[in-house]
Formats: sequence, C-alpha cells, structure tokens
Amino acid sequence: MLFPDSWAKILSLINREEYQILETNSMKDAVEFAYKNTQKWMICLLSTASPSYSVWTNFEQKWDEFKQEILSYNFKNFTQKKKQTKILEDKILSSKLITPELLGEIKKLYNNNPYHNYLHALMTAHYSLKLSLKDFNILEIKSLLIASLFHDAGHNGKMEVLDEFTALDHFRKTMDKFPDFIVNDAICRNWIIGTVFKNRGTNVNKFAQITADFDVWCIWEWIWEFLYYGSLYALELGVSPQKYYTEVETGYFKYLIGMNKNIIISEAARSILPNAFQTIKDFYKIDLGTKLLMFEILRTKDITLEEFKKLFKLDN
Repeated sequence: MLFPDSWAKILSLINREEYQILETNSMKDAVEFAYKNTQKWMICLLSTASPSYSVWTNFEQKWDEFKQEILSYNFKNFTQKKKQTKILEDKILSSKLITPELLGEIKKLYNNNPYHNYLHALMTAHYSLKLSLKDFNILEIKSLLIASLFHDAGHNGKMEVLDEFTALDHFRKTMDKFPDFIVNDAICRNWIIGTVFKNRGTNVNKFAQITADFDVWCIWEWIWEFLYYGSLYALELGVSPQKYYTEVETGYFKYLIGMNKNIIISEAARSILPNAFQTIKDFYKIDLGTKLLMFEILRTKDITLEEFKKLFKLDN
C-alpha cells in the first residue's frame, strides 16, 4: 500500500509484477486492502517512514486514522446476536414494566458495537427483574430496569469521558416523549451515572452500587455468560483475542479482586450474582485454544447463549 508523495519513488525501485500494490490516499481503502490480502496469522505493519504530509499533518494523525479504520473494520466484521436479543426482549417485555413502544425507542439509540450495544443493555437490565420485592418496591425495580436499558445509549464503541452523561441526556429526551410513563428520576440518574467505572469503589448510593455491579464487564452468573457476552469486547479495545484473554482479562481480574474480594460490592447484586469469584477460577480452567475458537464462533455466528453452552459443553 503506497501513499503520496513518496509512492512514485518506491514504485521505481520495485517490480510491480512481484507485488499486489494499492496506490491510494485513503486510509480506509488501505485498511480494507490489508485485510483482504494479508494471510491469517500474518502481520501488516504501518510504516511511518513516509509521513505523507500532503494527506496528514503529522505521524500522529496518520496513526490515529490507521487505528480508527482498523476498529471500524473490525466492527463491521462481527455478527449481531439477533436471536439472543429477541430472547431477552421477550423476557423484559413479559415483566409489563416497560411498553414495546418505549423499548423500541431505546433500541434506536444503540450503535452496532461488538460489546457496548443493545444486547448488553438488555442483559444488564434483565438482572433488575431478579431483585427481591422484600428489598425493593415495584417503582424502584421499574426505574432500575429503565435506567439500565439507557445506560450505554449512544455509545460509539470507544471509552469516552462523557459516555454516561450522553446516556443520561438520551434518557431525559426519550422519556419526555412518554410523559405518562412513571419512573423515579433520581434512581435513574444515580443508576446511569453509577456506571462511571472509576467511581466503582467510591459509590455510596445503593442504586449506583447495584449499577456498577450489574455493569461490571461480564462478571455475571457463570462462566458461559462471561465468555458469551464479554469476548467481543476485544474488538472495541482493538486488541487480538489472544491478548484479550491472556493479558487484558487477567489484569482486570486482579484489579477487581484488589478492590473487593467478593468482586460484587452490593449485597443486593451479590444475592443475584453469587458466583463472580468462581467465574474467574473457571476462566483459567479453559485453555487458550478453546477460548480462541469460542471467539471466532461468537464473532461469526448468530448463536444464542444456550446454543453456546451446549456447543462447548459449559455447565455449572
């Protein structure tokens, strides 16, 4: 792949017949060409020896665009989990705590990201339905359900400082369209803002604590949920599945255990998700080759959670 203005000199030094060559000033075209022509397990390296000042201001701008195009390309190359989405939609609608019309409006707010997507919102929300009526009244559970459905609205697949405030803005504007739909605004606000990850260990509001636990990056009921819902986050992070499973996740586990040995902070959430620590132990029992196979299945197939469990014989 050759960018201006040095491409003419490079072309004069090589035999065109020996190479597949793309001459372009488009980073998007270059990344697509690289994906199509780089063999599996091989590396295509961006060289900044030619800064291409006629296209980019500096090396950093060229690199940033290169990275963004890779992330965008990866986002295109995964399969949405439509069947599992329908399962969770039906479960949430059967609670009668939300109308199909409101849920439809919320769905429109989500981008087709590999992880921070509508399915993630549904997964997080359905845990609200498991909260005990001995500890929470119906309005509180309803408000937690609605807030969890909004908590990543508008997320672009990158970690931005104001993600939660974007979601809060979407919540307020959407709820204005449904003036007769009653929720506790304070609970919803605390829920959504409670997902600010850096505040996880300092939240004092009980609803914010529950939020942080329900949204704690895939530490859920059992190992199959952890792997099913969380694996494609590697695409958003822009790391290989190998690095994700061997470095990113293990570092994250240490961070969570260092914050709280029970992983789950809120007692209410812990009663629903008692197996977080066991999930971490189970993660290390599965060899890397199997995890990489899981990743490819999850990336390429519209597979439900139950189908995933049966395929890999996962059980508690």
